Parts: sequence; structure tokens; C-alpha cells
Amino acid sequence: MEQEVQTKRGVLEGIINDLEPTLLDSQRNINIANFITHEACQKYYRIYNKQWVPTSFIEFNFEEYKRYRFMSTNYLRPFFDIYKPEDLGAIVENYYNSNYSIIKKKSNRNDELCYYIDVRFYIDAKLSDPDMLGKFDEPLYKNLDNISKHMDKSDEILSLKEIYENYMMRKIVLGHKVKNSNKRLIDETISSLEAREKQLAEAQKEQKEEIKPDKMLVGEKSAIPNQKGRVVKMFFPKLSLPSPYPILTDKSRINSEIRSRRFASPDKQITLINKYKMNGVKYSTGFIAKRKAAQKPPKKKFDFDF
Repeated sequence: MEQEVQTKRGVLEGIINDLEPTLLDSQRNINIANFITHEACQKYYRIYNKQWVPTSFIEFNFEEYKRYRFMSTNYLRPFFDIYKPEDLGAIVENYYNSNYSIIKKKSNRNDELCYYIDVRFYIDAKLSDPDMLGKFDEPLYKNLDNISKHMDKSDEILSLKEIYENYMMRKIVLGHKVKNSNKRLIDETISSLEAREKQLAEAQKEQKEEIKPDKMLVGEKSAIPNQKGRVVKMFFPKLSLPSPYPILTDKSRINSEIRSRRFASPDKQITLINKYKMNGVKYSTGFIAKRKAAQKPPKKKFDFDF
């Protein structure tokens, strides 16, 4: 009898071991899937200011994180070893049932399943924050947060909107069955998109080889006198730059959307100088590289409303 039980147990264990692992078998994979899904909803709303998020944008975000799995050999690489686009339905459903989900309902819109997000709660919250989920698995969420910040920082190549619209254009073109004489035009479009994807892949390869913290350049400090009393004259310290400043002859502002208005009164300026002791200038080598990159001619953009 005991031998028969052991035999049945061995057969059962053999069946269990033969089952292929699924993506959401582990809590860590669930955390990764929820993090990427949550960020996809946030990014779509920031880019398009629309609350219906198409499945294609969520799929696109997973593909983008897949490109950066080299930055996370312990977490993302095992995750994407078994991830398939067919898993998106289960992934979004699992995220929808979480306590911090911003998805409230789903519906087919424009021949695609879309998810409606509630922008009143958690739309700006990052799941990696300590007061959200970051404290439960700090190494994982710190790693995911670093990847997210690196992706957002890499805007000198193509914006996220451009990359997504290229992705959608390629998906539409490749999914279209050629039935008329437009085959040549479609082939040219595919070739153009493949060239841009190759350019993006090469640029990302360079980023992979050069993922290092920016070196901080610090200028020489200046002595600042302590100013008191009634304002008679203003003293602004002469601050030495740590390197030749990358001046552009045709552009004076780089990625600047905020203009200075309503300057502080002289007495408040003095108070600020005395309080914070602003006596030096520092900026990173990445800042210099970004200004130099802005001298390059702008890339051609698609103008599609997805």
C-alpha cells in the first residue's frame, strides 16, 4: 500500500514538473507586470491627454522594457524569457484587480480593446515609491525605477510618442494584406521604418555600452559677503564656470517649456543669496552633450492620432 502511494506521488510530481511555467506564477513577475502596466497607463495619459488607453500602447511599453532587460539580469531577463504578447489579457486583468489600479472598465473602440483609466487616483503615483510598494521588495522596485528614469531620460534620440507611432505604423503596414498596386508604396514604407528602427537600435546599443553616471563639473567657489540692512546696491557674485559653456548660435533654449516671470524683489533676492550661499556653478557632462545634440537637424516626425 505504501509503495503504491509513493508510486502515485511520483507520477503526480512528474506531471507537475512537466507543466510549463506561466508568466504570473510568481509574485515577483506579477509585481513587474503591474509596474509596467501602471506606467503604460500613466504615460499614455501624459502624451495624449486621453483616458481610453489602447491595448497596443500597453503592448508597446512591454516591448520597450524588453529592450532594456540587459539592465536587469536578475528580474527582467527571466520575466521576458517567458513573456508573450498573448499574456497581455491576463496581465491587465491581474492589474485591474489590484488595489492601486487606475483602470476602471474596458471596451472595444476603433477595432481595438481599450481600457478606461480614472485620473483622480494614483495617476501620478509610482509603484516604486516607498509609500506605495517600494518598501516590500526594495531591490526590485529600485531596479525598475532606474530603468524607467533611464528610458524617460533618453529623449535625444526619439521621443516616446515617435517610437510608439513608428511601432504602430509598422504593425499596421505589416498586418495589411496587399491586394492592389500599392505594394510598392507599402514596401518603401516598411524599408523606411526598418531603417529608423535600425538607427534606434544602434543608438540604444551605444547607450548600453555607455551607461555610466554623468561626471559632475564643479566651478571655482566665490566669496560672498553677508549683506544686511537697507538695500543700497546689489552685489551678485561672479561665478566661474567649470568648462567652456556650450553656446548655440541658433538656439537659446533647450527643452525649456517654462519662462521666468515675476522676479523676486531686491530684498528677497538678498535674503536668498544669504540663506543659500550661492557661490558656485556645477553641471554634468550630460548637460553639455545634450546641448551639443540639439545642434543636429530635427528628425522627421509622423503626425498620426492614435
